[in-house]
Amino acid sequence: MRMTTLSRRVVLRGAGTVAVGLPLLPLRRAQAAAKTPRLVTFYFGNGMPPAYSSPGWMSPVLAPLQPHTAKIALLRGIANRSAPGGAGHPHARGSSAFAIGYANPSVETAGGQSLDFAAYEAWKPPTSLSSLAASMWWWSEDIVRNTHSWQGKGRPNPGVTRPLALFTRIFGSALPPPPKGSPEEASQLKQRRYDRSVLDAVLEGYKAVTGPASPYGPSVRSTLSNHFEAVRSLERRAIAADMVGGGLTCKVPAAPPDLSPQTTCSSGCDTKGSTGTHDAGGGVNKSSNWDQVWPLLVDLFVMALRCDATRIGNLTCTASGDRYTFAGQGKNVHDLAHGWRAGAENGFDKSVTWLMGNLAYFLEAMDDPAFTLPEGGTLLDNTPVLIGTEIGDPAPHSFSSLTFMLAGGKGLFKPGIYDYGDKSSEVDLYSTVARTLGLGVRFGDRRYFSGYLGGVV
Repeated sequence: MRMTTLSRRVVLRGAGTVAVGLPLLPLRRAQAAAKTPRLVTFYFGNGMPPAYSSPGWMSPVLAPLQPHTAKIALLRGIANRSAPGGAGHPHARGSSAFAIGYANPSVETAGGQSLDFAAYEAWKPPTSLSSLAASMWWWSEDIVRNTHSWQGKGRPNPGVTRPLALFTRIFGSALPPPPKGSPEEASQLKQRRYDRSVLDAVLEGYKAVTGPASPYGPSVRSTLSNHFEAVRSLERRAIAADMVGGGLTCKVPAAPPDLSPQTTCSSGCDTKGSTGTHDAGGGVNKSSNWDQVWPLLVDLFVMALRCDATRIGNLTCTASGDRYTFAGQGKNVHDLAHGWRAGAENGFDKSVTWLMGNLAYFLEAMDDPAFTLPEGGTLLDNTPVLIGTEIGDPAPHSFSSLTFMLAGGKGLFKPGIYDYGDKSSEVDLYSTVARTLGLGVRFGDRRYFSGYLGGVV
């Protein structure tokens, strides 16, 4: 493999579908003056009571986000006006409207295209993936509760939940598809996958860019070597997570699981009406130890952005109305959400604080100063992130007073705290984002557009 210059995006290809991308390096800042459009949407389930966000960054629930407030706009008092006209439970209606702004015609589909796919179609970036979706959820009865990336009506882009499946989606596989009808052969192929790294398939290219004959200087070679080691580490972590459990049935348990190490369904669950965390292929995470699974999903997702495998995506951290429990709590968080009351906290605050911690982990990974883009700044600096949930106060399933956030974006949105008093809708918010990103001047149901959000842009 002969290379005389490191272009903006280099992919080392190997056997099978393996395509290990190199990280974007700030080697040619002059040629990278034009911004590369990016967008990520981030969804978390079960709502955000207005009382949790009303104290602003002094809120104990928002405490995990304190290190990132200089790059976040906190938007309070947004009314979800399209959701009431949708189908299904209020959780499903609110969830289906996220990043879309249309009522859903059924619980099987959202009512339109989501912002991430609108961005992909408008920008048409030369990436191997369109919009990369990854998600972590335990229970969901409707697809609109756990899917927040839509190409259009009836065209979901479900989030990949198994870390190894996400790794393969990003980097490919050196092995053929598993054979049908032979459990023994399928088992042998699976073991081969565990024994073989995707880096084995690109060994020649690996040596060409990091070895003594490499045309690059010591600092670049060191960065690339660290990148390959990071890929290898992610692969090993994904394989370890995939090997947990096995041999279990998919019967609904007597009670939701605690967020502690234990196994759930291993394969073959239906994606509707059963428990477990499902990927697009119907498989499920074998571990419900989300405090290990979530960081791995995030690290893989961010690596895909660093390698320019995608510039657009969605992360979903728990489904709308999700019913997981924490160790020591008698009720699942969905029931705690319904019983929540201001001034009489029942433990729901712990769930939302945990979700904000998961969001903070993602923002920290995106804002890693050790990795800067050719245009300057971190991934977070160059990537607008829309963050939201399905409802405001979950006790009455309120579609008023929702809390959203806009993070990153390198000046596209102004950090701070903004109150809109339910005079602005989610369609106003999405239209503001769409116009700012050059996706058009309206986004969502025009009936609920009252004007662009002031202050934040």
